[in-house]
Amino acid sequence: MLIGLGIDVARRARKALANRLMLRHSHSHPHDPTHAHTQVASRVRWRPFLMRLVHGLAGSATLVVLAAGTAHEPSLGLAYIHLFGLGSVVGMALVSLAMALPLHYLGRHLPRIATLLGVATGVMSLAIGTIVIANALPGALA
Repeated sequence: MLIGLGIDVARRARKALANRLMLRHSHSHPHDPTHAHTQVASRVRWRPFLMRLVHGLAGSATLVVLAAGTAHEPSLGLAYIHLFGLGSVVGMALVSLAMALPLHYLGRHLPRIATLLGVATGVMSLAIGTIVIANALPGALA
């Protein structure tokens, strides 16, 4: 997942940089920001949902099922699952908001730095994913 995300982030950052360079050199075709915004908004909306879904399936979902399974009554296990889910949704929303606001500001006011940050994030994600696989591979093959 980290490798896929790293490739995606680096690809989008490279594309943004290429678009910015093209817009700088293009004088004959005015840029229509509403058209580009509509296209980006329809693509980006699903990304956070899918990311949280994968994270939930990968880690905390297993812990929730194990913890709920130890409850002496099914209703307590179900209540635990609901409470954990609500806390996860609220927590992820707050963390996403805390990250999105500065990044939105950065993208609007300092686009070059935002692009560099995107490339750095993509490269770091690729590196961490590769390290995780390299460390897990010998144990998986044994």
